[in-house]
Amino acid sequence: MKRKNLLTISIILFIFATIGMATIDTFIQNEITPHGIVSFEFIKTIEASNAAMLAWGHFGKTATGISLGLDFLYIILYTVMICTFLSTTSGKATLKNVLLAKTLLFSAYLFPLVGLFDVVENYSLIQLLLGSQSTLWPTTAYYSAIAKFSGTAIALSLIICGQVYVKFKGTYNR
Repeated sequence: MKRKNLLTISIILFIFATIGMATIDTFIQNEITPHGIVSFEFIKTIEASNAAMLAWGHFGKTATGISLGLDFLYIILYTVMICTFLSTTSGKATLKNVLLAKTLLFSAYLFPLVGLFDVVENYSLIQLLLGSQSTLWPTTAYYSAIAKFSGTAIALSLIICGQVYVKFKGTYNR
């Protein structure tokens, strides 16, 4: 499949998955988890995660489980989308800045680790939903979420910088 088609399909599916996750997320937003699943990802203690699940009740815990299940599809979609953006931007940058192109391509190969951090985070949160009282799970979810969001921010920054650089160089060289 061509990169452009892969990117288009992944963007469309990503948008639908985002809408689905945002809809589900409304059922788990409260004073303890004001940002829904993202708040739950950053709860670092077993006491706070128990308080969040108690506040959600059975329906909220079910919605959280559905959200985490959908997130496994989401991981695939955003990983494919960002890797494709990184490699496409790398291809555009090759003639203008070899170091930038190599950095973008290296990042494309490295980015699936971000998805792996998300899988570890989800597994940890599922363990909490299933009733585990191990302090390992909220801590693991917390640090995995930090790694996931940091890696994603770096990748998106590289894409933006790469696209701006290529656009600027293309305009400047004319």
